[in-house]
Amino acid sequence: MRKYVDPDKLIRDRERREARRQVEANKPITKKKVIRRGILSLLFIAIGVFAVIAGLKQDSAHEEGLRAVEAEFDENVPYYRSGVEFQYWFSGSVSQNRIAAKDLGTFYGNALKSAYIQLDPANTYPDWTNLATINQNLGKEITVSKELYDALADGLEKTKRGEGYSIFNGVAYAEWESLRYLDDPVASDPVTDAEMADRLARLSAAASDLSNFNLELLDDEAYKVRFTVNQSYLDLMEELEVPNAPILDFNTLRDAWKLQLVADRLESQGYRCGYLVSQSGISLALSKYQSGGEFCMYARQEDKNAPAAIRDVHAGSCTVQLRAFPFAEEGGFYSVEQDGKTLLRHPWLPVDGSFRETLFSCMVGAEGVSAPELCYDALRLFACESDEAAKTLAAALNHPIALQLRSQPETVFYTHDSIQLLPDSGIPGQKLS
Repeated sequence: MRKYVDPDKLIRDRERREARRQVEANKPITKKKVIRRGILSLLFIAIGVFAVIAGLKQDSAHEEGLRAVEAEFDENVPYYRSGVEFQYWFSGSVSQNRIAAKDLGTFYGNALKSAYIQLDPANTYPDWTNLATINQNLGKEITVSKELYDALADGLEKTKRGEGYSIFNGVAYAEWESLRYLDDPVASDPVTDAEMADRLARLSAAASDLSNFNLELLDDEAYKVRFTVNQSYLDLMEELEVPNAPILDFNTLRDAWKLQLVADRLESQGYRCGYLVSQSGISLALSKYQSGGEFCMYARQEDKNAPAAIRDVHAGSCTVQLRAFPFAEEGGFYSVEQDGKTLLRHPWLPVDGSFRETLFSCMVGAEGVSAPELCYDALRLFACESDEAAKTLAAALNHPIALQLRSQPETVFYTHDSIQLLPDSGIPGQKLS
């Protein structure tokens, strides 16, 4: 059998990269450099999309401005903080802000931990019911929280649309995640490894067949669910030696749901003047955020990444930027050659297991639309099999959208006038009608 990377090593590597980004983010910065730093800083390049422009006014007695809010370390859930950044606007004395940030950090940490645990498809935790609880108790009635119940209902509805996403794709997704973080993923890629090609093809075909699964939402008031899986699918997992892999999993929507659940809890307690960003490319401004900023789409240009299009941040706005290329030192991306073509490998594998080579990147944004909904639309764009299909879908969606096609990397296609092109990028734009 193939030797896969240790998942704990993968997470530790991510933590080290996050620590380096934190050090870089805490370096002093003058007001004159805020705009350029906002767009190009390592912190926001690394986590994807949110370039903040804010004038910070402070003196010895009064401190007003954005400040990073840190969640406390928990040895029982050591990696729940990884890959998420939370900034909040404080206005008060230095000492008042320090106390307020600590209190907010406690609340934020609890909200983030709750979201992380509930969305974990593989690990159970004392006193918690989560996705792993459901996966490990097939056929049994399970009571979950309202927020997880609603997320499951939404994920099931999206799955039934048959547009490239499935909440039942956990096993194939876990295989793909493991492969992408190998020391030499090219050697095990489906293009070069017939065994892996067969594994992914069989798992994807089985996951695409919804008759293999039954997720029952039994009680909209008591939040009871039951998940059953056909024996033929379980037999396939045994044959491929992945009997304990999680089946039910939000996979490519997991980060979007994590940020949304945290944002909803912050809003419910009146914390509404900040923003959240994920390393995977999701940014969410809370409903009273008034500190300015820009959502940014990065494009690929001659083997380099450059900001190519932006959209102003407004209160309650969200954006998702997905890309087929990595930033510096970012794992999980690679390329493989086939028939003279360079194929890009990234996290956004459609449920049918068929790799698409249509997009370099896309940005999908809106006000008042949830992070999971926007991320789902971005995944639909990445699942398009042709340029015309991607353009047609982008024009049909009622969101500001920007695209960079692999076949036409010299052009940014966009749908709304709220998308602003960056002349310095050297990439002109074309509006889709």
